[in-house]
Amino acid sequence: MAPGLAALLTSKTVVLTIQNGVGSADTLAMHVPPDRLAVGIAGGFGAIQRGPGHVFHNGMNIIRMGAYAGLPLEQIEEVAAVWRQAGFKAEAVSNVLAMQWEKLICNVAYSAPCALTGLTVGEVMDDQDMGAVSRAAATEAWTVAKALKIGLKVEDPVRLVLEFGAGVRNAKPSLLQDHENRRPSEIDVINGAVTRAAARLSMTAPVNEVLVALVKQRERAFARSSLE
Repeated sequence: MAPGLAALLTSKTVVLTIQNGVGSADTLAMHVPPDRLAVGIAGGFGAIQRGPGHVFHNGMNIIRMGAYAGLPLEQIEEVAAVWRQAGFKAEAVSNVLAMQWEKLICNVAYSAPCALTGLTVGEVMDDQDMGAVSRAAATEAWTVAKALKIGLKVEDPVRLVLEFGAGVRNAKPSLLQDHENRRPSEIDVINGAVTRAAARLSMTAPVNEVLVALVKQRERAFARSSLE
């Protein structure tokens, strides 16, 4: 779909991408002028598709958005104002990368663990084994972000993910929903983003690395079964 956007753009068009993880906007920037691109982060929605035309959210917290590269903050604020007019809580931010990594810490805590077990966010939190894995994945992501000097204000990643999870206990992350429908997920820009960033720093992120490997193995099985 991204290659087809160019024909729709004018010199004043702002493209807002709202996707989980870190790295997906880089792909879009190959097809959209980077200085016309805004990156959004949806916090605390826990949306679930219950059927055709039926989407339910477990919470409705906030949409934050910022420039991918060079887009003036006042133009991003104009986009945020449209969202607010539609009934959402939305704000423009100057350091969108910090916001992305704050959300990423929450994503890595629940996305792969829920997908691999079939548990909801709250069930992973409460599970003796998967709860520990979830918190370890989040701590790894936080450690990598600090090493990257992202500018996080988060001082306790475990507290962050527990508070986030408490607000969407019944949620099924998008990774779990993808696996329930036997389709590939966005694991590469969620837990995979942590492992790639760690590698660039000559660090390791073994918990996230194992989670990525397990998810990819399952998705290869989906692909094989579709051919049978």
